[in-house]
Amino acid sequence: YYAFVDVEGNKIKNFEILPVPFAEHGPGDLPNFVKENKGEVVIAYGMGGRAVDFFNRLGIDVITGASGRVEEVVDAFLKNRLDTDKDWKSKEEFGHHES
Repeated sequence: YYAFVDVEGNKIKNFEILPVPFAEHGPGDLPNFVKENKGEVVIAYGMGGRAVDFFNRLGIDVITGASGRVEEVVDAFLKNRLDTDKDWKSKEEFGHHES
């Protein structure tokens, strides 16, 4: 699932949770899905370097190491107070995402 959040004046105006429209995805599918839904920033806990590159090539900024409730994470991001886990890559469950 992806949460698409509309922001106006540094405040959350609306948000919508959308399921990923495919069971399996190939390189670039998720970044294109986000771009088609007018996403400008992706905030995630973990993501591989190749995926980050795909998002960046489409003009989408990526922030990793974030966790928590969508509303709280976005609010912290908007207030420039988002606390991220800088060591997320070293966690065992993300070992397969090394780039």
